[in-house]
Amino acid sequence: MPRPRFPVKFVDLGEVVNWSSRLADRISADGFEPDAVVAVGRGGAVVARFLADLLGVGTLVLAPVRWVEVGARPCERYLADLVRGWVRSSREGRPVWEYVGEVVSRLRVSVDPGISLDLSGRRALLVEEIVATGAHITVAKDLARRWGCADTRSATLVWKSPTASVRPDYFLVEARGFAWFQFPWSRLEDYKQFVKVMLEESSREVGRAVWSMREVEELFTEWYGREPDRYYLRKALQWLSGCGTLKLSDSYVEVRLGT
Repeated sequence: MPRPRFPVKFVDLGEVVNWSSRLADRISADGFEPDAVVAVGRGGAVVARFLADLLGVGTLVLAPVRWVEVGARPCERYLADLVRGWVRSSREGRPVWEYVGEVVSRLRVSVDPGISLDLSGRRALLVEEIVATGAHITVAKDLARRWGCADTRSATLVWKSPTASVRPDYFLVEARGFAWFQFPWSRLEDYKQFVKVMLEESSREVGRAVWSMREVEELFTEWYGREPDRYYLRKALQWLSGCGTLKLSDSYVEVRLGT
């Protein structure tokens, strides 16, 4: 299969279970015995639950940390700009990290100020599915200190060492190159952005706006290196139709450029 236009590692649930098990083994081998697991944002929730089970920890809490985009546009998230940035870096010869930096500069970490927990004296394990910038883990560590934790360590499945400002205490995969890790708990959210950029950019490149459903599936494979899950593809197209970015029928889509 030709190289995809945007590098994506689709992580399936079986891999998440396997990676979580191996990560738990590393934590145990180090001798750290947490008595509280703190999921960092929604992304860390599933992995945190697996680790709580595997490490025998009864206390599991969620640190309400999330990204807020400055100048957010309707029907788009920062992933759309990352996909466009990769395409333009390939086209223009600019390093992709320049585009990544531009995207990250428009993101701010948000924390719900109303959340306060008492974890006095606890040994807390902070869990995020991927540490790409280090911003969420850094904020979560500050929260854990305010909640009274005596010992705080961080764990993640994937550590993006070129872009992260911190090194987690425990990680399984070190990602040195650029790739988007697509996890099953955000599949539809990511499909929406994948499909939007793919259809808009492809329509501009070839000068037409109408695509058959078969062509849409072929485009997805060309762009992202994997045949699309038809359920998620259809849900993403329906959502984009509701946004007004395309017209959807049973057999074709018509892209509305400039929307």
